Amino acid sequence: MISYVSGFAPSFLFRNDMPANYDKIGAGFLYPDNWQVVEEDLNGEPETVTLQSPTSGFWSLSRYGNEVAAVDLVDEAVATMRGEYDDIETGLLHEEFGGHESIGVEMRFYCLDLLVVSEIRGIVIDKATHLLFCQAEDREFEELDLIFRAVTTSLLSRSEG
Repeated sequence: MISYVSGFAPSFLFRNDMPANYDKIGAGFLYPDNWQVVEEDLNGEPETVTLQSPTSGFWSLSRYGNEVAAVDLVDEAVATMRGEYDDIETGLLHEEFGGHESIGVEMRFYCLDLLVVSEIRGIVIDKATHLLFCQAEDREFEELDLIFRAVTTSLLSRSEG
């Protein structure tokens, strides 16, 4: 079961309190059943699955082999974002999720006159390097961040370490 800060779960997190289950690409996690799953290149590298919220946000997981360093994936992703958007503000993220250390970057930038918040994290799960990417419009990010963290926590709770 996923726990939330002070027992709070956003009202649109789960319809009827029934989370959906994803179990492919060597990863399993729970996610809100009203979010859309988009799978990309499940037979190549990286294997990627993206969860699209009913609003502007998304959570994405890309699974690489163990020969790729998490910090290199994060650096590459940030460089790609800098190539797409002007004036990106960045800050380092160094957090632990369920005993798994992650390194990442928070980014803030404008797109179509909206402030967008993105977080990119590299983390090793079950001897494979993963890139976690979540993003939403600034006004929605705080509420969606609870969901992003719940999905990530459910992913890591199923891992072997």
